[in-house]
Amino acid sequence: MFNKLTLGLLSGLVVFNASAQTFTDVQPSPQPGAYAKDARGTVTRSDSGLCWRTGYWSPTDAITGCDGELTSPVARPTAPDLLPSTAKNPDAAPLVLVATVNRCDFTITLPGDISFAFGKANLSANAGNRLESDYRERVGRCKQIESISVTGHTDRIGSTASNRTLSEQRAKAVATRLGIVANAGTVSISGIGSTRPVTSCPDTLARSNLIACLADDRRATIEVRGDAK
Repeated sequence: MFNKLTLGLLSGLVVFNASAQTFTDVQPSPQPGAYAKDARGTVTRSDSGLCWRTGYWSPTDAITGCDGELTSPVARPTAPDLLPSTAKNPDAAPLVLVATVNRCDFTITLPGDISFAFGKANLSANAGNRLESDYRERVGRCKQIESISVTGHTDRIGSTASNRTLSEQRAKAVATRLGIVANAGTVSISGIGSTRPVTSCPDTLARSNLIACLADDRRATIEVRGDAK
């Protein structure tokens, strides 16, 4: 009976020691007697890893690894980059500063009620003077002209072919007054007939009233694009 009891105790000690080995050894506090110690002088632990306190233990005796707080981790702040991103990545495209260019773009529209009579392509004297003054003043703000477009328009009265011809004649009349000469690369002079109306007059109007209502469709536009001075 005694031998069986001894064997059981020894087996328990072996299991206890094996499980204890899985925990980190903790050195006792400077205050003697606060924690139980094993033969190696380290704090004795339970099977679940708890440190054995003695009756003399007080909160001031708490030690790290048993009851005290663990040491706070040391922060490792990341230092800022000393080199630009392009130095770390040679393939990255460098920043390019683009200077802002002032523009002198403008559009002038001659309404038919002061410029073109119904079915006519010649400019009235008043319209010609007004157009030339406005155009010279605006184009004088440009350092370099990129493009000039003169476009003639008609109302919807008449055939498509006749309106196309009339609109081209109106565009040429405006260009001639302004001294604008057609150029394939820069200057465009064209007529588009009644394809871009700006009015909405009902066909039920009497002819004279319809002609008056469609006056704004009989017009010419000048569009200039370029860099300002």
